[in-house]
Amino acid sequence: MELLIHNNGFIHRDLKPENIFIIRSTVKIGDFGLATIISSDYPKEKSNNNQLVPKLNLTCGLGTKLYSAPEQLASKGQYSYSADIFAIGVIMVEMLCLSLDFRNRLAILLDLQTGKFPKEYIETNYPQFLSLLIDMLSLDPLLRPSIKDILSNPIISHNLEEPPNTSPSGCTPNPDSQQDSNQIYALENQVTERDIEIVRLSQQLSNLQNLCKEHDHYYVYLQSQI
Repeated sequence: MELLIHNNGFIHRDLKPENIFIIRSTVKIGDFGLATIISSDYPKEKSNNNQLVPKLNLTCGLGTKLYSAPEQLASKGQYSYSADIFAIGVIMVEMLCLSLDFRNRLAILLDLQTGKFPKEYIETNYPQFLSLLIDMLSLDPLLRPSIKDILSNPIISHNLEEPPNTSPSGCTPNPDSQQDSNQIYALENQVTERDIEIVRLSQQLSNLQNLCKEHDHYYVYLQSQI
C-alpha cells in the first residue's frame, strides 16, 4: 500500500497506528488529509543508495509529533518520501516494545526523534530487525531505505509471503471484531501533548539530577585536595 502511495507521487505525512487498518487480513492505510503530491519537475538529489529523491520545501510542523520525522517538524520544511519511512520505523519500534509499560515505551519513541535508538533492547529481543530499523530511523533522510528496499528486505518479504491468519476452525476472523480491536488499541495508545510533555520533563529532571551528582562528586574531590 505504501509502495503504491509513493509510486504515485504522494507523501502521506501522518502515518501512525490510528491510520492503519486491518480488514479481512488486508492492511489498509487511511486518513489522507495531510497527504501531498510531489510534482515530477521538482529538483532532485542523490540518496545514499544512488536513488534520485525530490528536494522539496513543504509545509513544516505537520503530522503527529510522536511519529513525524525530525525534518518534517523542522522550520525549513525540506523533506520527502523518507519522512514516511521514518514514521513506519517508529511504528515498528512501538510494536516491538508493546511488552513495556506505557511511559517507558513513550520515552523510547521520543528518543527516536533525537537519534537515540534502543539498540540494546532491539538487539536482545528482535535482532533480525536491528539493521533495518537503524537505517529507517536515521536522522539523515538520504540514508533511509526506500519503501521498495524495505519490502524486498528478506525479513519483511518472508512475512508478506505467509498466508493470512485464520481462526482455529479455519474461518477468516470477523472483520468487525478486528476493527473493534483496532479502535481499542488506538484508544489505549493515544498519546496526548500532556503525556509527551510529562515524559520530556521527567527526562530533563533525570539529566539535572545526574548533573548534580557529578557536581557533588567533583566538590568532594576538591575538598579532599585541600
